[in-house]
Amino acid sequence: MVRSKQQIVDDFNRNVPIGTPVRYWKGPVQGVGLESTTASQAAFLSGHTPVIWLTGVVGCIALDHVEPIECVACSEYPCDCEPCPNCGETEHCGISNCQGCGEPLCECCSSNNMHHACEAAATGALYIGPRGVLEP
Repeated sequence: MVRSKQQIVDDFNRNVPIGTPVRYWKGPVQGVGLESTTASQAAFLSGHTPVIWLTGVVGCIALDHVEPIECVACSEYPCDCEPCPNCGETEHCGISNCQGCGEPLCECCSSNNMHHACEAAATGALYIGPRGVLEP
Protein backbone atom coordinates (compact mmCIF):
# COMPACT_ATOMS: atom_id res chain seq x y z
CA MET A 1 0.00 0.00 0.00
CA VAL A 2 1.40 3.38 -0.98
CA ARG A 3 0.87 6.07 1.64
CA SER A 4 0.30 9.67 0.66
CA LYS A 5 2.75 12.32 1.85
CA GLN A 6 0.06 13.62 4.19
CA GLN A 7 -0.36 10.11 5.69
CA ILE A 8 3.42 9.90 6.19
CA VAL A 9 3.44 13.21 8.10
CA ASP A 10 0.33 12.32 10.12
CA ASP A 11 1.68 8.87 11.06
CA PHE A 12 5.05 10.32 12.07
CA ASN A 13 3.43 13.00 14.25
CA ARG A 14 1.09 10.47 15.85
CA ASN A 15 3.86 7.97 16.66
CA VAL A 16 6.94 10.13 17.26
CA PRO A 17 6.39 12.90 19.83
CA ILE A 18 8.66 15.93 20.09
CA GLY A 19 11.77 14.97 22.05
CA THR A 20 12.00 11.42 20.69
CA PRO A 21 15.56 10.18 20.03
CA VAL A 22 16.11 9.64 16.30
CA ARG A 23 18.81 8.55 13.89
CA TYR A 24 19.16 10.66 10.77
CA TRP A 25 21.20 10.96 7.60
CA LYS A 26 22.06 14.24 5.86
CA GLY A 27 22.80 12.46 2.60
CA PRO A 28 22.12 8.92 1.38
CA VAL A 29 20.69 6.60 4.04
CA GLN A 30 23.85 4.55 4.50
CA GLY A 31 25.86 3.54 7.53
CA VAL A 32 24.85 4.22 11.13
CA GLY A 33 23.75 7.85 10.66
CA LEU A 34 23.79 10.59 13.28
CA GLU A 35 21.69 10.94 16.44
CA SER A 36 19.49 13.76 17.70
CA THR A 37 15.98 14.31 19.06
CA THR A 38 12.92 15.69 17.35
CA ALA A 39 12.47 19.41 17.97
CA SER A 40 9.19 19.85 16.09
CA GLN A 41 6.35 17.96 14.53
CA ALA A 42 6.79 16.82 10.95
CA ALA A 43 5.57 19.28 8.33
CA PHE A 44 5.85 20.02 4.63
CA LEU A 45 8.74 22.05 3.23
CA SER A 46 7.50 24.28 0.42
CA GLY A 47 4.27 22.31 0.43
CA HIS A 48 5.74 19.09 -0.99
CA THR A 49 8.55 17.46 1.03
CA PRO A 50 7.80 15.87 4.45
CA VAL A 51 10.50 17.13 6.87
CA ILE A 52 11.33 17.43 10.57
CA TRP A 53 13.51 19.79 12.57
CA LEU A 54 15.98 18.15 14.96
CA THR A 55 17.73 19.42 18.07
CA GLY A 56 21.16 20.85 17.28
CA VAL A 57 20.79 20.40 13.52
CA VAL A 58 20.76 23.41 11.21
CA GLY A 59 17.88 23.20 8.77
CA CYS A 60 15.39 20.40 8.42
CA ILE A 61 15.79 16.74 7.47
CA ALA A 62 13.53 14.86 5.06
CA LEU A 63 11.38 12.31 6.92
CA ASP A 64 12.66 9.49 4.72
CA HIS A 65 16.10 10.21 6.24
CA VAL A 66 14.89 9.96 9.86
CA GLU A 67 14.03 6.96 12.02
CA PRO A 68 13.12 6.81 15.71
CA ILE A 69 15.64 5.07 17.94
CA GLU A 70 13.92 2.31 19.84
CA CYS A 71 14.72 1.91 23.51
CA VAL A 72 17.02 -1.12 23.90
CA ALA A 73 15.21 -1.98 27.13
CA CYS A 74 11.59 -2.07 25.94
CA SER A 75 11.94 -1.80 22.11
CA GLU A 76 9.43 1.03 22.05
CA TYR A 77 9.33 4.68 21.11
CA PRO A 78 8.36 6.61 22.98
CA CYS A 79 9.91 4.50 25.70
CA ASP A 80 7.52 2.69 28.04
CA CYS A 81 10.12 1.86 30.70
CA GLU A 82 9.98 2.67 34.39
CA PRO A 83 11.91 5.78 35.47
CA CYS A 84 15.62 5.31 36.13
CA PRO A 85 16.01 4.06 39.73
CA ASN A 86 19.00 6.35 40.12
CA CYS A 87 17.82 9.74 38.86
CA GLY A 88 14.14 9.28 37.98
CA GLU A 89 14.76 10.17 34.32
CA THR A 90 12.51 8.52 31.74
CA GLU A 91 13.84 10.19 28.60
CA HIS A 92 16.33 8.22 26.52
CA CYS A 93 16.29 5.23 28.81
CA GLY A 94 17.93 2.08 27.58
CA ILE A 95 20.88 3.76 25.86
CA SER A 96 23.00 0.96 27.30
CA ASN A 97 23.01 -1.32 30.33
CA CYS A 98 24.68 -0.66 33.69
CA GLN A 99 27.89 -2.62 34.07
CA GLY A 100 27.12 -2.92 37.79
CA CYS A 101 23.53 -4.20 37.96
CA GLY A 102 22.71 -4.87 34.28
CA GLU A 103 19.61 -2.65 34.30
CA PRO A 104 19.06 -0.10 31.50
CA LEU A 105 20.76 3.28 31.88
CA CYS A 106 19.19 6.61 31.11
CA GLU A 107 21.16 9.26 29.22
CA CYS A 108 22.29 11.09 32.36
CA CYS A 109 23.67 7.90 33.95
CA SER A 110 25.34 6.51 30.84
CA SER A 111 28.55 8.56 30.88
CA ASN A 112 30.37 6.00 33.06
CA ASN A 113 28.30 3.01 31.89
CA MET A 114 27.02 2.58 35.46
CA HIS A 115 24.26 4.01 37.62
CA HIS A 116 25.81 6.46 40.05
CA ALA A 117 24.80 4.20 42.98
CA CYS A 118 26.39 1.13 41.34
CA GLU A 119 29.56 3.11 40.63
CA ALA A 120 29.67 4.27 44.26
CA ALA A 121 29.18 0.68 45.48
CA ALA A 122 31.96 -0.59 43.20
CA THR A 123 34.42 2.04 44.44
CA GLY A 124 33.30 2.09 48.07
CA ALA A 125 32.26 5.75 47.82
CA LEU A 126 29.20 7.18 49.53
CA TYR A 127 26.28 7.98 47.27
CA ILE A 128 23.73 10.74 47.82
CA GLY A 129 20.62 9.78 45.84
CA PRO A 130 18.40 12.05 43.74
CA ARG A 131 16.35 13.03 46.79
CA GLY A 132 19.45 14.00 48.81
CA VAL A 133 19.35 10.82 50.88
CA LEU A 134 22.50 8.83 51.65
CA GLU A 135 22.06 5.46 50.01
CA PRO A 136 24.12 2.31 50.57
